Amino acid sequence: MKKFFSIVVLLFVLGEQAFACVCAGEISSSFSALNNSVSATLNSHSEAIRANNIKQAKLTNKLLEKKLEQLAELIEKEKQEAVKRREIIFELRKKIELIG
Repeated sequence: MKKFFSIVVLLFVLGEQAFACVCAGEISSSFSALNNSVSATLNSHSEAIRANNIKQAKLTNKLLEKKLEQLAELIEKEKQEAVKRREIIFELRKKIELIG
């Protein structure tokens, strides 16, 4: 009985190892296929993100250029206002000197 039990256990262990050897190639190829699939997906998503970032950067650049133009116009108007105020102050001081 012990021999029979030993033989069954031995056959079971050897059978498991044989099955594992058969599956090893399948596991390796499945892993490689999964690895390639994940890499391809990540690459495509990276390209999409990169392309979208370029579009966003161009749009942001155009908006910034427009804002800079508006700021330049406002600065020019403020300069003109400052010159007018200086002229008014100068004229008022002249009148004060003539009166005083």
